[in-house]
Amino acid sequence: MRAPHPPALLAALLAAGIASLPAFAQSNGQTMSLAGKVIHVDDGDTLTMLDAQQLKWVIRLTDIDAPESGHGTRRPGQPFAGKAAALLKSLALGKQATATCYDIDNRHTRIRYVCRVFVDGTDTNMAMLDAGLAMAYRQQPRYVRDQASYQHEEAARAKHLGIWSLPAPVPPWEWRKACWTQGRCEGAGD
Repeated sequence: MRAPHPPALLAALLAAGIASLPAFAQSNGQTMSLAGKVIHVDDGDTLTMLDAQQLKWVIRLTDIDAPESGHGTRRPGQPFAGKAAALLKSLALGKQATATCYDIDNRHTRIRYVCRVFVDGTDTNMAMLDAGLAMAYRQQPRYVRDQASYQHEEAARAKHLGIWSLPAPVPPWEWRKACWTQGRCEGAGD
């Protein structure tokens, strides 16, 4: 089931003649706020929230890209993917959260809202970087909305935390291309 656009935002989009939140957000700097309980964690950068109206919101954490989880034998997982998912679960699963959303990622079979998520005062996006279990999303620099993301990543790298403990960590966006489309999956299996 696709998450619906919130009525007020949808009305604003239609009134402005804009078909998608990305164009709206980029041109008008608008954000959308959500609140609810985190009911599912897909991986280290994707979760699902259930709001007070019982609507499900699939959220892709802004600013970061976490190691890729496996999706069958043809798309194996990346090192540290399991640890990244486990950390996001420990931070958010079953807890009340708030989200500030900037964009819609509709490249996949379901709509995902691109947001910064807070649980118990913790910025989960930055916590993933601090643990070395995500990278600042350099493939799409416009998706890095908080420049402090780079400093958080660098601090984890300097301490050799998580993926930075590997001799040559592969950014998730490069993993998807090299492993999933070209079959070069060195270190696969997490």
